[in-house]
Amino acid sequence: MEVMVGCSGYSYRGWRGKFYPPDLPRYRFIEFYEEHFPIVELNFTFYRMDNARKTLQNILRRTSRLRLSIKLNRVFTHAGNYSTADVDNFIRVVDPVLQSGRFIGILAQFPPSFERKEESIRHILRLLKDFHDIRMALEFRSSSWMDEETLRALADRGNIAIVNVDGPPVEGLFLGPWKTFGPFNYVRLHGRNTKGWKDYRTRYLYDYSDEELMEIARRIRVLRSLETFVFFNNTPEGNAPINALRLMELFER
Repeated sequence: MEVMVGCSGYSYRGWRGKFYPPDLPRYRFIEFYEEHFPIVELNFTFYRMDNARKTLQNILRRTSRLRLSIKLNRVFTHAGNYSTADVDNFIRVVDPVLQSGRFIGILAQFPPSFERKEESIRHILRLLKDFHDIRMALEFRSSSWMDEETLRALADRGNIAIVNVDGPPVEGLFLGPWKTFGPFNYVRLHGRNTKGWKDYRTRYLYDYSDEELMEIARRIRVLRSLETFVFFNNTPEGNAPINALRLMELFER
């Protein structure tokens, strides 16, 4: 199994002094990051599309081997509907990465309110059709999707993976399923901040212990021996890169 580990984002001022050198200019963050990790998940495309193409081109220009996962804009996952123009615009924005040979996939992360029902399945099937030739990973936040038959049916529609999720044991939250659905493995680690999960300001504030990281390593190893991408999303206070480096050490051992 080829396991690659990285973080959900990289341009955090709060990482200075814990991961980035205190005096490192922010425009040099991506180069320093690439020295330590082979992959990165880019989330800014979820919030905005203005200048996103130029930002992606700049990241590609400043790096040489870093592989990129790109989060799908919220108009596709959190809004009620999207247009053909939205699809064309998003593909235009990410095209430099698609053509770079360093593309991992598009991450489509759905909110807890997006529950498993016929309307939701039709929405996903439309997405898969509109992005039919682009590799995609689907992340659910509602435990209503914890149905292997449904997950298998979605993954069989094309070059699609179901994200394996680590998070706090909060009622209704999709966790796991720690199985392979699709031609590659995609893992997101959100931390286990049970008390702070409902507040977006503290949701991802968590520092994994060595024992927890070893548990996660064991769970990853039960997945099928495919290309495996692992992203730490516990980004506050610089915990993500420190935990990611530690997990890489555990796998190397």
